Amino acid sequence: YITKSLDVLEKRFEETIPNIFSPTNRFYIDFKNVQGNLESEKTFFYPNKYIFDSLRISKIRMLEFINNEDITVFMTIGRYDYQKGHDRLIGAFEKNYENNNNIALIMICPHGSLKKETLARVRNSQAKNNIIVLGRMSNPYSLLKNIDAFILSSHYEGLGLVVYEALALDTDVITVNLTETVELLQNDEALIVDNSEEGIEQGIHDYLYSGHNRNVFDFETPKKQSKIEFESIFNTKN
Repeated sequence: YITKSLDVLEKRFEETIPNIFSPTNRFYIDFKNVQGNLESEKTFFYPNKYIFDSLRISKIRMLEFINNEDITVFMTIGRYDYQKGHDRLIGAFEKNYENNNNIALIMICPHGSLKKETLARVRNSQAKNNIIVLGRMSNPYSLLKNIDAFILSSHYEGLGLVVYEALALDTDVITVNLTETVELLQNDEALIVDNSEEGIEQGIHDYLYSGHNRNVFDFETPKKQSKIEFESIFNTKN
């Protein structure tokens, strides 16, 4: 009876989460290789259940979105704080979700004073099935490289460093217009939008329906300028 139930469960996983639970899927193969030779272990007689039990539902859903070519995946990184503008990002995402269910939002939020309020907002959202909230990650860059676009929704920032980290990983960027962050973006390297919920909403809409054929950011120019400014400190005559 147990074996029959597990057989049914394996089949259900494969049918409902096809982009992950497939013997030909890259992630499936990589996961199996990382685990080592588990073919002989009883746990891997049912690989779908093994993977599900190891990753749990939120990460499985996230990977399913990323591996589905029909889903456009957006992502943000930042603590639970008013500064990061999570409330207006969720609102902007919801408005786009009303007309397009083939979008997903991943939020990596390590800590912060507004955690309770933000999680409640997601739980009560009409788009909750397509919003994934993760905690602290030691290496978010491997994930950042595999999504479609990073969104900076902050009310204010000094320098939104993660914008440039995303560009370095060849990931598209939608960012609100913050002077310190966008002053180096002078050649259409990112989609810059009004610093408001309406601006973020429009940015997501434009990215979905108009595309964004961005130019590659030139990291060499600011690097050279920083070197010149640094060396000038020691060349200044008293």
